[in-house]
Amino acid sequence: MHSMTGYGQLKASYRGLQLEMNIKSVNGRHLEIRFHLPKEYISLEILFREKIEKLFRRGTVDVYVSRKGGLVSKKKKLLVNEPLAQAYFQGVQKLAKRFKLSPAIPVDIFLRIPEMFMAEDSAGVDPAEKKWVLTQFQQSLEKCVSERNREGMALQRELLKLQSAFEHLVESMLKIKSQLNEELLVKYQERLEKKWKTLELDPQRLLQEVAMMIEKSDIEEELTRLKEHLRNCRQILTGPESEGKKLEFYTQELLREINTIGSKSNAFKLTQMVVESKTILEKIREQIQNVE
Repeated sequence: MHSMTGYGQLKASYRGLQLEMNIKSVNGRHLEIRFHLPKEYISLEILFREKIEKLFRRGTVDVYVSRKGGLVSKKKKLLVNEPLAQAYFQGVQKLAKRFKLSPAIPVDIFLRIPEMFMAEDSAGVDPAEKKWVLTQFQQSLEKCVSERNREGMALQRELLKLQSAFEHLVESMLKIKSQLNEELLVKYQERLEKKWKTLELDPQRLLQEVAMMIEKSDIEEELTRLKEHLRNCRQILTGPESEGKKLEFYTQELLREINTIGSKSNAFKLTQMVVESKTILEKIREQIQNVE
């Protein structure tokens, strides 16, 4: 099991370059990656993202990179203002036609036109530094993964503990279910006999009415579904994969069944168990929010 909470930090130097990387991840419904990079490493964002997506499935991940010192290769790129050149050319052609002059235009005329040519700096890092930075990023990422795994083990222990407590409550409900039905039988019989004591009652009809009341209050089906959901949860918790979304789904289903039992409860003892169950489920829900 993996947590979505982790942190990986790395500081390194290379040819006078001081590099610091911080990768921080917190819980999130989907995988969201946010980069905070120096301009020299903007082109590496795609490669960084690919490495993260291979290891993370969910969570909000912030990547902070600081670069100080080092050499940056600068290449001059010549930009030609072609729209401006076209406008000059058309203007000269128009004048030549109007005044019957030669339409020949010497090339050097364009060199004298302001803003016709511009030199742009193209900053970047050399291939050796790029390879080194990617290696440092991988190490920082692995530190974050290691922290997520460590947190995941702690989450697993806590969730299994809560799971056992919930299973114990379900077993207790199963044990008192028959007793509760017997108590309901006596209670409903007394209620019906008191209500209809002045009337002649058909014993068969009385039994039917009592049976219908008990059926409405019976929690057998809810307890059966609870046991099945808990079995699935335990398989996920002890399995090789981290399935936070599935655990969220089963937690909602467990709460649904407990709420139904609570609405059917006519016994103080069962109501107490329902309240305890909801308390445990709330703790489980809080912990699952951090499971990847």
